[in-house]
Amino acid sequence: MNTRIRTIFTSLLLSLVLIGSACAEESATGGTTTPPSTATTTVPSTVPSDGTTSEPTSTSPLDIQIAGFLFVDGDLEVDAGTTIRWTNQDRILHTVTSGTDEAPTGRFDLQLDGAGSTAQFTFDEPGTYEYFCSRHPHMTGTITVVAP
Repeated sequence: MNTRIRTIFTSLLLSLVLIGSACAEESATGGTTTPPSTATTTVPSTVPSDGTTSEPTSTSPLDIQIAGFLFVDGDLEVDAGTTIRWTNQDRILHTVTSGTDEAPTGRFDLQLDGAGSTAQFTFDEPGTYEYFCSRHPHMTGTITVVAP
């Protein structure tokens, strides 16, 4: 009887482990995912040696990774006119939808169809822009746009 209980317990434990691993998403490279930072990233303008401020010299978009059902470092503060590009590292569809799950704003609703897919949006107006994944509402981020 003791052996039978041990066998049932082992089978149950193995089933739970398999279910848990089936639900977990790894990045496309098979590596582990770093949890997002709680700090806001600020993207400064370039400051020449004479102390004046100019626009950044790079026009390439800033990247936010989607990995492990998270917007990794998804809270940014940027200058108006900045383009943000989201790159999906998960193997399933995610969205980048403006607003909150309870109140989408309709400003943007980007679809990222699987690992390697990208979408971008240019934030021209100062303000605070919340966003979320409409398929996984616990995935959220905020872009704070300031005047340059």
